[in-house]
Amino acid sequence: MKKLLFAGAVICAAALVNLSAQAESYCQFWGLPVYDGDTATKHWRVVLGTVPREEIPGKPDRTWCHINFAFGGRGLHGNFKSFEVLEAPKTGQFHSFPWSVAYKGMKTGTDKLVVKLDWLHPFNNQPMSAIENIEIEVVDHPF
Repeated sequence: MKKLLFAGAVICAAALVNLSAQAESYCQFWGLPVYDGDTATKHWRVVLGTVPREEIPGKPDRTWCHINFAFGGRGLHGNFKSFEVLEAPKTGQFHSFPWSVAYKGMKTGTDKLVVKLDWLHPFNNQPMSAIENIEIEVVDHPF
């Protein structure tokens, strides 16, 4: 099962590379799904907040990158309940919301975010949890 998920992640990564050739991108997030009791490492690449962005009508400040933990496509295989920040990033600006986090890169290099996710099993509502170590890479150019 994990091999099949890995193959899917590789295909998604290839699609991201293909899409980035068509338009500039400022935030990328990838990694394998987490399961109950897992500790997983995910990757988040963000562009430095001071790098100029393409203008999009209705989107005045595009310097922040967001991760929504409640989105079903994140691989929780159930109903999102909550998350807890165990370690906040140190070199960038960071905000936590009820279902998501936002990060703005202030200095090129690496940073880290560690969260504990809690959700309910989709069939029996059994509580489940996992830890995500999110390695953040801040770069000085769009991808």
